[in-house]
Amino acid sequence: MVRYTEPDPTDTNRARWPNHPLWDLVCAKMDDDLIEMRSGADPNPMKEVHREEHIGILMRNIMGCCITLAALRGITFDALPKEIGNIANDMRDHIQANPQKTAKQLKEAQERYVFIGRPEPM
Repeated sequence: MVRYTEPDPTDTNRARWPNHPLWDLVCAKMDDDLIEMRSGADPNPMKEVHREEHIGILMRNIMGCCITLAALRGITFDALPKEIGNIANDMRDHIQANPQKTAKQLKEAQERYVFIGRPEPM
């Protein structure tokens, strides 16, 4: 995704920087000018496809990282399923030890992906 942002010197993560007012103005103008070119199709099925595609990418990344971590820890293939459980326990412990930071990270992730819709919280 490309956008023109207003840099925030207190936040090094560019994804959280607000849009520049000029960007918002241009986007609004484009939306007005292109209204007659819209198909009128329901965007929700496409959002669901994008969400599922992104979940698949993240799951492959998580699996790859867990396998790499297991390899660095000297885990054998036969012990890999148990090690995945150990890694999950390590992450659970990290969440419990850092609840405020983790809650903030979750909120930021939810806000980052609001464009593809938000399923009901679990």
